[in-house]
Amino acid sequence: MAAAAAQVFSPASPRYSPASPCFSPVTPTFWIDEMELAPSARPPPRDKSKDYAEYKRRARAKHPKETRPLTLLRLPDELILRVFELLWNDYDEDCNVPPVEPLCINKRIHALIRPLWFRTLTVRDMPDQFMTWLLRHQSIHQYVQDMTIELDINSIHMHCLVTSHLHNLHTLRVDLSEYFAAIEDDEVPPAFIKLLSELPLLRHVDLGSASIDSNFAFFLLSDKAPPLQHITCFGEAIDNDVLAALEIRSLKLQSVPDNVVLPFLDLERLSLTSHHFNKDTYEKLLKSVKNETDRGEKPLKLRRLELDLHYKDPATGKQSSLDTFYDHLLWTLRKSPLYTLDITLREPFSTTFKGYALPSVRGLCLSVDVDLSLQNKDHLSVLGSFLRLFPNLTHLKLHKVRISLGFLRNTLTQYAKLDAADRALRYPHVATLLVFLQGTQVVDFCLASNADDEIRWTRRTAEGPFEMELWTCVKIL
Repeated sequence: MAAAAAQVFSPASPRYSPASPCFSPVTPTFWIDEMELAPSARPPPRDKSKDYAEYKRRARAKHPKETRPLTLLRLPDELILRVFELLWNDYDEDCNVPPVEPLCINKRIHALIRPLWFRTLTVRDMPDQFMTWLLRHQSIHQYVQDMTIELDINSIHMHCLVTSHLHNLHTLRVDLSEYFAAIEDDEVPPAFIKLLSELPLLRHVDLGSASIDSNFAFFLLSDKAPPLQHITCFGEAIDNDVLAALEIRSLKLQSVPDNVVLPFLDLERLSLTSHHFNKDTYEKLLKSVKNETDRGEKPLKLRRLELDLHYKDPATGKQSSLDTFYDHLLWTLRKSPLYTLDITLREPFSTTFKGYALPSVRGLCLSVDVDLSLQNKDHLSVLGSFLRLFPNLTHLKLHKVRISLGFLRNTLTQYAKLDAADRALRYPHVATLLVFLQGTQVVDFCLASNADDEIRWTRRTAEGPFEMELWTCVKIL
């Protein structure tokens, strides 16, 4: 019987003996446990995510698909608000109630745009129906901040009662022309005065063609009145003592009063519009500005000045230029912190300005209701002398200014399509104006023919070149 072969035991076996003749001193590697190795000696685990990403990349390259369009709900909240803000601006202004269809998209859209949708309300046609709708929807009262209403003798009490529930109202514009025509009186109605006493957050009141009479002035100076900061009214019979006593920041007068004593010291913004600006008013206004400027008790705060003055020659009845007035006015305001100046002319400047620079002015808007052709060298030189009065000017806008004969809507578009050589050849006056502005501090220059079309030249620094942009307002039908 053949002898049995010697059995080979594992090193971990208790019967293992190193003296066994069949044992090899070299231990097989498959007996070594990988867990007994040091962590630094172990092989890294396989990254399956890279393999999956590579698989997806190859699959997309092999089978490309069209890019899925970005839906409205995938946009961030800021862009969604901007989209609906543009939609609201293009909405029909004759409709009183805002459209409710966008509020029914989903809860997210409803929560985002509801405060925007009812922030500004305008009452035009069917005011009674609108006020009834507003009274029933009390949940939106907290969102209304700006409101425009028309009051007549039949609906004034109802409208004032409903408006008094809008406790977060900041701006109120009211048209009292029909009310004054019915009662043949120009005093502010008591119902409207009571309405103002119930709006504690009201800051801006626009009375339109109504003036501040004695009763209304007494209310504004009482403790019941809200702390108004901006007032717009008809300034023909305004009480100057009331203006001086009111602590307002902005004043807009539709007509310059005959007895002109305006409180320039405490005002930050002043807007004057007059359709019968005569020589007496002109002299009194200059005297008022000079007296306020010469007072050394406290400095002026006037930062923005808007002037739209009409001056007719009593002999000929034609519009006359106000070069002398603006020359004296700018000299009077030379020490003020005036930052923005907005001037509307009925006749272009005809004389060259000599001096009296205003270094504080940074923004200038010059509007001309008549045709001011830049092709006229006299107009261009006078305009250049006027712009030299503002050595630190950075933003300039020329509104309703013609760059060619028959300045139509498409003239700016045709100008923008030309190259630099053709522009300099066809419109040398515009090139001359740009060369003049190149040596100034202006970084933003706008040339507009109307409210829709404008050409804007901008540059990053005062030493860099201008880059032209064409802005055209396209209305959605």
